[in-house]
Amino acid sequence: MESTSHEVLIRLSAFIACFAVLAFAERRAPRRRLAIARRARWSGNLGLVAIDTIVREKLALVELEGVEHLMPSELSGGMRKRVALARSIAMEPQCILYDEPTTGLDPIMADVINRLIRSLQKRIGVTSIVVTHDLHSAMQVGDELALIHEGRVVFTGTPAEAHETESVLVRQFIEGNSENVTGAV
Repeated sequence: MESTSHEVLIRLSAFIACFAVLAFAERRAPRRRLAIARRARWSGNLGLVAIDTIVREKLALVELEGVEHLMPSELSGGMRKRVALARSIAMEPQCILYDEPTTGLDPIMADVINRLIRSLQKRIGVTSIVVTHDLHSAMQVGDELALIHEGRVVFTGTPAEAHETESVLVRQFIEGNSENVTGAV
């Protein structure tokens, strides 16, 4: 069944509110952070064994088996991003909003994150909204793209349509061409 825009916004608002509740967990081990996510979602109705099972399952989905007891300082940047993703899917959302998911990562780890986003879309049926300046990432994870320029949506379409467009602005962005762009050095 298709969701209305209003229903999607309500779910997205609930996700953002839950994210704010979970922000305090950043200095905890992945196992503890995911358990907090689960408890926030179900008000503590699950036992510790069930929570541990869910934690291991969600970490496995993001290819992080066996790290549940490590502290954040013991995790690489890419591992931290995957723990955050595991925490998000522990909530069993219908939609995940990613804000610059590949920022600060080397190209190989960025590809790992992009593949995980795509994999989770298929494996758990989650809708992904990815906000990024990384064109390669957008093309890899996006079924539909929207390009925003000066606060306005100037293009929507598939990655193939973005490559085929005759829009000068979209072509400049796709090709990384700063010629004739206001403010370009």
